[in-house]
Amino acid sequence: QRQPSFQNLLTILSQRNSHGDTACMMASFLGRSNMLEMWLDALCSLAQQEGIPSDRCFDQIRTMLRMTSEGGDSCLSLASGHGHVDIVNCLIKERNHWGRGGNMDMKMKLGGSASGGYDVI
Repeated sequence: QRQPSFQNLLTILSQRNSHGDTACMMASFLGRSNMLEMWLDALCSLAQQEGIPSDRCFDQIRTMLRMTSEGGDSCLSLASGHGHVDIVNCLIKERNHWGRGGNMDMKMKLGGSASGGYDVI
């Protein structure tokens, strides 16, 4: 079985259901931090394997995490609104948690937080 590419996995995770929710939004809503971290780790790992520059990888992941549902909720606002502190912490970490090589700096700004400000991944 062939391993998906970075772009294929990103496309799958960005697909919306009938309510405009993505897989990452649903994981954030349901408190499934293990799923969210697994997907983000897989994206970073695939990007490294494929030689995708870290800035491009992070921009695309940031765009996916900033997507909003029909109700205007992002992954961060869904997690914080439902009390899933572990997911909020995952989304606002300043240090690299997902890159396996240890050389990827995960500082990205996300919009759409419940406070209306920005957060740093």
